[in-house]
Amino acid sequence: MAIHPKAGEVGPSSLLAPVRLLRMTEVVWMTGFQKSYIYLRLRDKSFPPQIHVGTRVRFIHAEVVAVQHAWIQRKTRDEIRQLIACLVAAR
Repeated sequence: MAIHPKAGEVGPSSLLAPVRLLRMTEVVWMTGFQKSYIYLRLRDKSFPPQIHVGTRVRFIHAEVVAVQHAWIQRKTRDEIRQLIACLVAAR
């Protein structure tokens, strides 16, 4: 049994892509929202939740960008919640 996948095959290493993790200050800068507004959106599940990295919490860049695109597309809050649920399930 081969450990490494052949060219064109999907293996565990080909599924792993670099993930950029953001601090709250970066999310504030990206969105233009204050921390209090982001925490409010986290409570009502209309902003992607943080992940715990050791003793710190970080946001996943791709999830924040996906929600920003949903805002640009004028998605409803319920549609954004569904998007976030799919993003979190795919983690």
